[in-house]
Amino acid sequence: MMTWHRLFGVCGIGITLAVAGCESEDGGGSNSVEPSPVVPCEAESKAECDRVAERIGQLKSERDAAMERNDATRLAHISLQLNQQTELLALLQGDQATPEAQASLQAKYDGLVRMLEADLALRRTPGTGTEPEAAANPVTPVTPGTPGTPTTPGTPDTPATPPIPATPDLPAYVYQPSEAEAVAHVTADYGTLYIAETATAEELKVDRPWAGYWYPLRRGDLYLGEAAPLRKLDLVTAGNATNLERDRVDVEHADTWEGLCNAWAMASILSKEPAATKKVQNVDFTVLDQKALLTKIHEKIDVKYYGIRYQGNADTDGTIQDLRPEAFHQLVMKQLGERRQAFVVDDDPGVEVWSKPMYRMRWTVKTDPDNANAFLVRAFPWMVRHRETLSPTATSEADRAAPQYDYRLFVDKSDVKDGKFKVIAGEWIGRSRDSHPDAAVVPVAGAAVGSMNASVQEHMDIVRQIVGL
Repeated sequence: MMTWHRLFGVCGIGITLAVAGCESEDGGGSNSVEPSPVVPCEAESKAECDRVAERIGQLKSERDAAMERNDATRLAHISLQLNQQTELLALLQGDQATPEAQASLQAKYDGLVRMLEADLALRRTPGTGTEPEAAANPVTPVTPGTPGTPTTPGTPDTPATPPIPATPDLPAYVYQPSEAEAVAHVTADYGTLYIAETATAEELKVDRPWAGYWYPLRRGDLYLGEAAPLRKLDLVTAGNATNLERDRVDVEHADTWEGLCNAWAMASILSKEPAATKKVQNVDFTVLDQKALLTKIHEKIDVKYYGIRYQGNADTDGTIQDLRPEAFHQLVMKQLGERRQAFVVDDDPGVEVWSKPMYRMRWTVKTDPDNANAFLVRAFPWMVRHRETLSPTATSEADRAAPQYDYRLFVDKSDVKDGKFKVIAGEWIGRSRDSHPDAAVVPVAGAAVGSMNASVQEHMDIVRQIVGL
């Protein structure tokens, strides 16, 4: 059923801004928080891209027509075709549409179509408690339009607001095209997920990132006072970082959530936690000073962004399911298990962004008693939360965020590898429907650090000396 997510949170991002991860409007455009840009197709595959794009346009028109008729059966079939073409286009744009990749994609959607046909047949079977006609065309109830308000005598009433069209209720494995594209990007970079029931809990972990302050812009902790970290930096560089930082934002009118939690989260993954005061040119840079400078120089860094930036509308995941759980689980398996590196997650699917470094997860996989082609996963991730106040203490268990995630993974049992089944779809379930990772951000190997503050950037060599990079 289509639902709409509540809007809440701090240390996030407003609906009108173009960045994610506690950045200011002046800080917009940092490639550390922007979704990865779409790469145009290579010249040799442009004709195929154009053909697929044209087919996507046709399918969207057919989908709209099916929605107008409230024909859920037709809509489900068209949506699967649309999703397959959307994933194919993503492969073509990434120059990854090898014959093997296309065969795997075709097999995935063959499995989804079989699942859909089986579900439709079950719904139409007499005695299942669902009437055939209702099963073929279920719809989500909607609130009728607001009635018109009578005006003064002799004038016509204000016409009523047109009712919102009913949205057919689709199976959980029938995605919006944008969701399918987001999953395709993870699959292209990390491969296909295979899974099986676990006898005991499994676990992956890497070194724990360090806890840091998120530097809310309203407070000006980076530059206010003689002992502020940027003031100390200006002493040793004869630079202008303090004034430039103060001029970047209107502190009086900055929103309460605006800050640097995404830059901190990335810094905590890519650098060691400072442990002692360091003296440079007779200026003492404390642990807090060093963490502040590390945060500032991780504002701009090349990353891969996986997921859809939710902005409170259906086009940006109206089902509240992105980032889909199979993509998240594969990121955990490959990023923590093979690449041995933590990654950043926005751990709430609402409009605002909450960035946290994730470094560990334990999970179990059980057969789904209600679905022969699915497994139920219960996962316990470990993340580091941002600190609400400045604190020089070393990172400890008190800084840990440890939610519980529950999700269903649909599999194609005809595709088995090493005793595990190919995952072809997934859905967040239970409380995790309203509380799960909205996106994941992974640093590109070898990416150079960078700051939005021109003076910090200009004196990067000295900053590196201070923070030990």
